[in-house]
Amino acid sequence: MLKKINLKEAVKEKTVLDELREQSEKVITGMINDFLAKKSFQGTRKKIGSAQLRIDRNIHLALYALNIPSKRDLDRLGRKIDAMSEKALAITGKIDELITAEGD
Repeated sequence: MLKKINLKEAVKEKTVLDELREQSEKVITGMINDFLAKKSFQGTRKKIGSAQLRIDRNIHLALYALNIPSKRDLDRLGRKIDAMSEKALAITGKIDELITAEGD
């Protein structure tokens, strides 16, 4: 048996749930903003950032010492290979044009 749903009550319930969600979001957003604004957190964030830079530099130096390419090196090499491939295709196209012109 199907139960009749009162549309006005359903809309009212949704409104109450929406209001609760909005209030919860405001409270949580306020708490997060307060936490992020604290000087102690900002100092910690700066320390984490500088530590990350030191770690990245040390990893790069270790990879360089072991003659292992870094991601940056591989990305750069990939770009060079792509550029050379494009040039090779252009040269191949020109050669094909010359062969076709010679054949006529």
